[in-house]
Order: sequence, then C-alpha cells, then structure tokens
Amino acid sequence: MTERMHTSSFMHRDAASVACAVLALLCFSVSLATVRADPFAAGPDGAGAGADPFHSAALERFEQIFIAENLTIRLRQREGGLKGQFTYKGITYPTTAVLDAGQLRGKCESKKGPWSYVIDVTDDGGFVLETSSSRIPLTTKEFTWDSREWQSEEVTLSTVRGKGNGMAGTLQFRGAQLKWRGSTELDRLTGTAAATGKTPITFTFTQDHQGKRGTFRASDVVVALTSEPTTLELDLGEGVIMEFVYVKALKGWVGKYEVTNGQFRRYVASHSSGETRGHSLDGGRQPVVKVSFNGQRSAIDFCGWLNATRREQIPEGHRARLPTGQEWGTFAQCGDDREYPWGNEWPPPEGAGNFYDETARETFKPTEPPTGYRDGSAVTVEVERSGRNDWGIYGIAGNVWEWTSQQPSNNRRVIRGLSCFHALTKEDAKCLCLQWGNKPTQRDKSCGFRVVVMPVR
Repeated sequence: MTERMHTSSFMHRDAASVACAVLALLCFSVSLATVRADPFAAGPDGAGAGADPFHSAALERFEQIFIAENLTIRLRQREGGLKGQFTYKGITYPTTAVLDAGQLRGKCESKKGPWSYVIDVTDDGGFVLETSSSRIPLTTKEFTWDSREWQSEEVTLSTVRGKGNGMAGTLQFRGAQLKWRGSTELDRLTGTAAATGKTPITFTFTQDHQGKRGTFRASDVVVALTSEPTTLELDLGEGVIMEFVYVKALKGWVGKYEVTNGQFRRYVASHSSGETRGHSLDGGRQPVVKVSFNGQRSAIDFCGWLNATRREQIPEGHRARLPTGQEWGTFAQCGDDREYPWGNEWPPPEGAGNFYDETARETFKPTEPPTGYRDGSAVTVEVERSGRNDWGIYGIAGNVWEWTSQQPSNNRRVIRGLSCFHALTKEDAKCLCLQWGNKPTQRDKSCGFRVVVMPVR
C-alpha cells in the first residue's frame, strides 16, 4: 500500500532523525527518473558514500523499492551497506547506497563509468530523486506476499506464506501440477518446483506495483499472471468491521454477512431493530431489520455513507451498493445453477440456514403442522450462525429477506432469500425465486440487506 510519510525529523539531520528516516522509508514505494554516465544527463559524479556504517538496528532489515515512470530502484540491506538494482527503461545497473545526513546517497556502475544520485525527503514529507541534472518527485512501495492464486490460461501459481521470506505452494504448468518452495525479496519471488523423476523447474515471479498482476518466467516461458485479493474489509471504527468475499464471476466483492445492527449503528447510533414477543432482534451481531430500501436512514443511505466515509478503504473504481437481482442469484447459486443455496437436496440439511423451524413453530404457532426442520432459534440469529454457502457467504438461506435494487413493474423493490418468520417452502427457498416486491419505504422485522462492492460502470 502506498502511503505518505508525515514527519519533519529529516530536517534536523541528527542521529535520532537518521533512525526515524530509515524506519519511515520502510513504509513506502518510490518514483524516479534521472543521472549522468548516468543515463539521464551529463554532469559530475555527485557526492560519494557517507560514513554511516549501517550498524543501526533500524537498518538491519531494510528493504525498499523506489518507483517512477520507466524507473525502479531496489535496495536491500546487505553486509557492508545497501545494495540492489537501478533499472531505467529496461536497463539494469548494480547500485549501492548509504544513509548520510538524512539522505540516501547511491552510486551506479555502467560501461561508461560510475554515476551518483540522492534520494531526499521534502518539506511536506514526500521523497525526491536528485541527480546532476534533474529533481524528480518520488513515491515508495512496500510489497507484501500473502496466500493467494495467480492465474493465466497457461499457468496457475498458488502462494502460501511461510516463515520469514519463505514461500511455498503449487504450480500448474505444462499440464502438470507441481509443489514448489522458494523465497521472496521485495517484489520478486524465486521458487523451485519438482515432480518425482523429473528435472526441477526454477521460476521467478515479479509483482507489479499494484500487487494485482505480475510476470512469471520459467525456462523459455514468460507469462503475465493476474490475481485479486479474496477478501476485503471495511473498518467502521470502534472495532466494527465489515467483511466481504471476492466473487470472480461478478468481478467484485459481496458482503460475507447481512449487515448487522452493530454495523448499522455506526451510521445511525440510535437505531433499534426491536423485539418480537419478548425475543430481541437488536443484538450487535444479529442482522439489522426495520430498515427501508430508500429514504432517511435506509439501506441506500447506508451504502452512500460507506462511499463517503470509507472511500480510502474501497478499491479504486468501485463503490458500495445493494446487489441487483441478477447478482444476488449469481452468488446464491455459487456458479453451478444449483436449485437452493445449499445445493439440490430437499429438505435443507442441518446447518443450511436459519428458517421458520420447529423452535419457531413451538414458540409462536404450536397448533400448526410440524415444519420438519430445526435450527434451534425462534428469531434471527447472529450472522455467523445463519448458514454458509460454498462461496463462503452466510445467510443466503434464511435469517432475513434482503433488499435488492431490482424493480418489478410496480413501484416496489424485489427482496431475495428467506425469512425466519415465514413458512419454509420448497418454492420460496429456490435461489432464483424473486419473492414479492416490498414498498421501498417499508420497514419490518423480516427484512434487512447485504452490501456489495462492485466496479463503477
């Protein structure tokens, strides 16, 4: 993640500021472009290495990438100082650098001779590259390697984080699925994959600056791979988090759970979902109900509040909103056209969802015929207990109906899913059952909503 550093300690150039400067550099990614025998311009060699011996604990694990258009500098702490590569317009030069008087002073070697550069901190806490002829604003990036899958039509690379810089995983390559082990250095992963009786395959994989794409190289193969994070979280403050699951078929994120009372109260602190016949619907992890589709303090307004107040947490080019009816059907069916959110069997298996069950019948309408299902709750339950589908999304079957943006022919909005307050029927439980359209201003105990984060079209 690219960040900005806000500090003035670099301006003092004392020993304390040197340590602060190094720690701050670890949080960023940088942009560059210029120097002399130096590929940018002719000029003097510039200043040489400073006297700092780099024995500070703050420098022991220094790893940083500085980036600009057509230019990347990679620096890592090695024995004797910082060493790495300076790449400009596809040409890579060996480089060394030291921290001297609050600046990074570097040297590169080329066939035309050595040349120098300085990376300094500006008054507003940014970075700048200075050469004999140019002054270029810089940014920085800290690369992270996590457990995910990188794909193309030819190659699938799974990565699993190990100890330190260690990585492992599986590699689908040339028709074989292989296990591999390796390690990371900044934006680059190096691994070796082997199958019994076959020659090991050594490969490299380099992330781009956004961490969504990369280049895989093995023997004579060079392939671009792409990946999307599988989860998204929005921090609503005071320990309240909204979790989302990435759905590849929709190219966006779907709320892992229905919106809870606790989450909605971060928007409207006074909201209460109330109770029914002495049973509370107002627990912090129960789904929020008595929320209209639009109007004041509505599902639509909640999505607008997220977009306005959590803009930096929402991926660029996306926005939070209610799902369309078609989107709801997609994440309910999990990509395989199943009849019900849990599969194709009827009645629903144990744990499939929170429905109008034997507990509810015995509590509210004991004279009615048995339902044939028991989940142990007469009313809504905590969203984690509402049944999980194969894509890791909860509450698709039961708990509360959910508002969608789908509009039938009249002035209503379609609700989807099932409610624990209404009879469990084979037809109503189907993924593609549209239910009826509620008035957009309607607020009742059986209807809540789920948020999706989708690309802006």
